Amino acid sequence: MPAEQVTGFDARPPRDLVEARFARVRAALAERGFDGLLVTGAEAKGWLSTFTSGLFIAPFGAIVLTQDSATFVVTQIDYAETLQRVQHMAVVTFDHEQTDQFERLAQAVGEAGISRLAIEAGQVSGADVARYRAACERLGVAVEFIDPLIGPLRFTKDWWEIEQVRAAQEVNRLAFEGILPQLVPGAREWDIAVELERLLRSNGAGSARMAFQPMVASGPNSTFAHASVTQRRLERGDLVLLDFGATWNGYCSDCSRTVVIGEANPEQRALHAAVLAAQEAAIAAIRPGVTGAEVHAASANVLKAAGYGAYLAHGLGHGVGLQLSDGPLVRPRSNDILRPGHIVTIEPGVYIPGLGGVRIEDNVLVTEAGHENLSTAPKQLLEL
Repeated sequence: MPAEQVTGFDARPPRDLVEARFARVRAALAERGFDGLLVTGAEAKGWLSTFTSGLFIAPFGAIVLTQDSATFVVTQIDYAETLQRVQHMAVVTFDHEQTDQFERLAQAVGEAGISRLAIEAGQVSGADVARYRAACERLGVAVEFIDPLIGPLRFTKDWWEIEQVRAAQEVNRLAFEGILPQLVPGAREWDIAVELERLLRSNGAGSARMAFQPMVASGPNSTFAHASVTQRRLERGDLVLLDFGATWNGYCSDCSRTVVIGEANPEQRALHAAVLAAQEAAIAAIRPGVTGAEVHAASANVLKAAGYGAYLAHGLGHGVGLQLSDGPLVRPRSNDILRPGHIVTIEPGVYIPGLGGVRIEDNVLVTEAGHENLSTAPKQLLEL
């Protein structure tokens, strides 16, 4: 396919990949003994509809899926755009001001001939559980709220999805290299964060949303793993931790880099070198069949041997895709098994009061042969 059809603005996956997604969901549904699924989660709707650049399409709608049909039920507000963008399933509408949402969705379930309906429990609120159940059971449809079904299927990316994350990482590289001249003594964290987001967007990121708001943490603030951006001004000798992520056609990326304002001191150099070595050890451990815990241990062992064991504040990583924080998990007690097509963050971090924090984060694809690092932003210690 031409590049613009793969990673151009609002590009869509080829029809055969979309059909494969539906086939996987239907097979999982049949395995659990259901003849229908009500898809309510934003990411799941985006994955099946392929309208991922507008991921929060039809917030009051849902997809009614059976073994031989799929219908997207949306409100009148969303109908025209959904009809234009979603062309591989039926689209029907209702007036949510005049019609009860749950009754309309139950009606669509009944029209599809479903007798035993599954709904993913984590995608609906407690109050909505009772409303869905009551509306469906009035029509003689048995409802069961189940453990995640589509999420674990989404975790394994097809080649088209991998290219979206790869494109997002290239935007991260351009934005990171573009922000470096702004990292000077006297610059405020807030202003840097605003400019970093502008650079991400101007290079094509975030058609409908950013993966998250950029984090800029300098000096003592860099010891906070999830620091709030403040009005603090950068000072010579600061460690500056940047955490940012572009989206591309709805697919998230996640990137962290740490630099020094001016010349680094020996302690800063040693800390950065240890974190980088820990990341490299973890990436080297990635291959099909290993657990998230095993990959985490490869990184943690390096940091413990370097004397930083007391400062490990978080797990090593998580999956990334249509959700910023997805599965599988790369943490000390994670039994998640890495499989080809998984994309995970590898983000060791050490945060030491009085010295500062260093985190280096890449997004790594699990391949049949081992792994591929999709991140391209430079990660050696930069002394600015």
